[in-house]
Amino acid sequence: IKIGHLTKNIHFSQKFALAVNKMGVDNPDTDYIVPEYLEDESSVKSSWPDNPTICFNPYGSGSSRTFNDEKVIEILKVMLSKPGYNVCLLYPPIKKIETEHNIRRMPDILRERVITHDSSHSLGVLFAQIRNSIGIVSVDTATVHIAAGLKKPIFGIYNDNFGKGENREWLPNFEKAMVM
Repeated sequence: IKIGHLTKNIHFSQKFALAVNKMGVDNPDTDYIVPEYLEDESSVKSSWPDNPTICFNPYGSGSSRTFNDEKVIEILKVMLSKPGYNVCLLYPPIKKIETEHNIRRMPDILRERVITHDSSHSLGVLFAQIRNSIGIVSVDTATVHIAAGLKKPIFGIYNDNFGKGENREWLPNFEKAMVM
């Protein structure tokens, strides 16, 4: 089945839908499926704050998709400028020391509202953090798509070349997503 010309410049989920439709599947479901790992869900939930919490992922794959330390702290301060909200700072295991250092550099009054979860760094923990949040700010497409699957509001921050040309097909497939 050749569908390349039919799928040019459309979202990947629509390409998938068209492909399986050509194979005889009517109205395929293009929603994301995000698994739930009960042990990780319980672990995250037990330490999750009562206040509304926004996930923030300043680390993407490659240096062009990662904020430097000063920008991480600056954005955290902006996100925490409204009282009553917390930020769950997401990070890959390789950024653990850097993340801890950045949190220590925050003013005490803000630092206590930044949460992290350093258990096994499993995908289940990441899913649980996003599931328990009220939304996400992220430079990373993986966490953006997880948030879309969990129907969480998204603010994706990408460098200038993302969302142009063939990258457009990978933007979040969700009506509550905003990309800058």
